[in-house]
Amino acid sequence: MITKKGKKWALSCVALSATVLAGMSTTIYVKADGISNSDTSQTHEKVKSLDIENNDVESEEAINDTVEAVIRNTTTARKDFEGSNDKGLGIAAHFHIFANEATLRGHTNGNMAVDKLYASEAFGTKEVEKHIKEEIYYIENVIGIKSSGFIKQTDSRCSRVIFGANNAISFHEDDGYTVNNIGLGNLTKGEVYQDNDEYKYIDFALEFAELTRISEEISAFEENVNLTSADFTDHNNRDIYLDDYVPNANGQIIINLDASVLNTGTPLRIRGLSPDIEGTDVIINVDTGGAAVYNVGSTIKLFYTNGDEVDLDERHPQETDYFENNHLLWNFVNGNAAHNGEIVMQGAFQGSILAPKATIKSNHNIDGNIIVDKIDVSGETHRWDFGDALVEPEEGENELPPPVVEPPVDPPVVDPPVVE
Repeated sequence: MITKKGKKWALSCVALSATVLAGMSTTIYVKADGISNSDTSQTHEKVKSLDIENNDVESEEAINDTVEAVIRNTTTARKDFEGSNDKGLGIAAHFHIFANEATLRGHTNGNMAVDKLYASEAFGTKEVEKHIKEEIYYIENVIGIKSSGFIKQTDSRCSRVIFGANNAISFHEDDGYTVNNIGLGNLTKGEVYQDNDEYKYIDFALEFAELTRISEEISAFEENVNLTSADFTDHNNRDIYLDDYVPNANGQIIINLDASVLNTGTPLRIRGLSPDIEGTDVIINVDTGGAAVYNVGSTIKLFYTNGDEVDLDERHPQETDYFENNHLLWNFVNGNAAHNGEIVMQGAFQGSILAPKATIKSNHNIDGNIIVDKIDVSGETHRWDFGDALVEPEEGENELPPPVVEPPVDPPVVDPPVVE
C-alpha cells in the first residue's frame, strides 16, 4: 500500500579519480551484441522514420570492439533510491519517463529509465531552481539518440547516465563520448556508466510486474467519490473541489472517474491541491471501460490552496526542477486491472501517470512522471516527480556525534601529615 516515508536523502556526483583515468587509454570501446536480426530490421525502420542522425546500429567496429567500458556500473536503482520517499511507486517515481520503449519526437524536459530508446529530439531536465544535484538516466538499448540529449554539467548539477551492456560506448579526450557511433556532446568525463555481468541497473520485467500489481491495488482502494460525466451539471465548467473530501489514514483522497469524464473536450479543474511537501496526495483512478484506444480530450487544470481560497494559485505546464508540490497521481485501469490498450492525450495534462501495461501517445504537454509500457512523445513533456525531490541532508543529519568528554575528576583531598 502507498504510504509516506518522509525521509530526506541525497545522491552525489561520482567522478573518476586521477589514478583511474591515468590507467585508461584515450579511446575506449565496449561490445554491442544481443540484438537479434529481427530487432535490427525493426530498428532500422524506426530510425529511418524518425530521421535520427548518424546512427549505425550494425557497425562492424561497434560490434567487434571488446575493450573495457569507461566506468563499470556497480549498483542498482533499488540500492540508489533505497529509503527515498517514492510514495509507493518504487524507483519509477524518480524518472520522468519509465517505460519499456520510448519514442521521443518532441522535446522531453526530463530524465528517463527505458529499455529501448528512439530519440530524435533533445531531453533532460532544465536547471531552473537548482533543486537537482544529480540527474540519473538508464537506457538499456540505444536504438536512436539525439546528440544534444542530456543536460550539460554545471557547478551545481551533473548527470549519471547508465547504458545497458548491449551498446558500443567509446570515449576520446578530444571528442568525448559516443554510443553506437553517435556523439554525446553534452556529457563530460565521468558521467557515463555501463552495466556488466554482475550489475544491471534496472530489471524492467521485475519492475513492471510490481508496477502492475501496484496499479491494480490502487484501483481497489476505498474511494471518497465515484464521478461520471453526468455528475458535472455544467459541462463547460467542470470542477472537483478537494476540500469536499476527508483524506484517508494514509493522507490520500481517492477519486474514481468513469471513462466518460476525460473523453470530453472541455477542461477538468482540480481545486484545492496542497503546495506543501507533506500535503494530501490525490489519486484518481480512471476507468477506461475496456477501450482499445482511450482518448483523453480534457485539458487538466490545477489550482492550489492559498489561505482560505482554493482557486487563486493556478499551476500551468512548465519546465521545473521543483517537485515537492506534485500531489496528483492518475491510475489508468480497466475495472480493477491495469489498462493494456492505447491512451491518446489530446489536451495538456498535469499529474503523474501510472499505466504500466499501456501505450501513451502524447500530442500535448504532460507534466509529471509517465510510467507506461510504451510512449510516443509528439508534444512536449516536463519532469514533475510524484516522489519527493532529491534534497541534501539537513545540517548535522549524517555527521558523527561529537565525542563524549568526561568532566575532569578532582584529585582526592589528602589531609596533611600530623607532626608530633
